[in-house]
Amino acid sequence: MNNTAKLMFHSFDGGGPGFSVVIADPEIVSYRLSSDRKADPYSTETGSSYNVICTLTGLRPGKTNVTVQERSPIADNRDHIYTVTVGGDMSMTVDGRGAFEAAGYLAEMKMLINDMEIPVKWLWNDSALELSYMLPVTLKMSMYGGFEQVGTLSEYGGLPAGDERITAQPGDIVLYSGDQIVVFYGSNSWAYTRLGHVELSQKEMEELLGNGDAMLTLQMVGSR
Repeated sequence: MNNTAKLMFHSFDGGGPGFSVVIADPEIVSYRLSSDRKADPYSTETGSSYNVICTLTGLRPGKTNVTVQERSPIADNRDHIYTVTVGGDMSMTVDGRGAFEAAGYLAEMKMLINDMEIPVKWLWNDSALELSYMLPVTLKMSMYGGFEQVGTLSEYGGLPAGDERITAQPGDIVLYSGDQIVVFYGSNSWAYTRLGHVELSQKEMEELLGNGDAMLTLQMVGSR
C-alpha cells in the first residue's frame, strides 16, 4: 500500500518555468514541491536543467482535482490538471488530463532515435514514471528477430515491472525482464510491461528501425 504519488516536471536556470499547486479538496490530498538536480545535469541554452517533483500524499479516502500551474516568463503558461483518487486502503491513483492529450498518458518525456524526435504516447504507470526519473537516458539498440530493437538499462538500474503476456505491435515500446527497453517494428507475443507507443505507421517503423542498429535517447520535454 502506497499513499503517495509523484508528478515530475522540467525547468531550468535562467528563465525556466515555476510551479504552484492548487488542490480542490485539501482534506483528501496534500502536496510537497521539491527540486531534483542530477549530479551531472544536462545543459540548455540558458542554464542547467532540473526536475520539479510534486509529491502527493493521501489523507483520507475520496476524489479531488489537483492543478499544477506552470508559469514561464518566456514561454506559454500551462495548467496540468489531474484527478486524484484515494482508495479505502489509502492507495492512490492519478488520472492526468489538461496538458496531456489523453487521460492516462505521461507527457513529460520525449524520445529520439538517431537524433530524430519521434512522436510517442507514454503510458501513465509505475514503470514509465520511474523511467522518466532516470532521464536523460541514451541506449545503443540492437536489432533482434527481425521485429524489434533492444537496449539494456543495466547502467541506469532496473525498473519496476508489471509483465503480462501480450502481442506487441509495430510502434509498441515495452520493458522486458525489468532492464531492457524494446521498440517494435514488427510483432511478437511474450510477457512484457507496456511503456508507450510510437505514433507512426508500420511502414514508417520498419524504415526507422529495420535497417540497422540505432541509438535511442530519452529526455525531458523542453531539454536540448
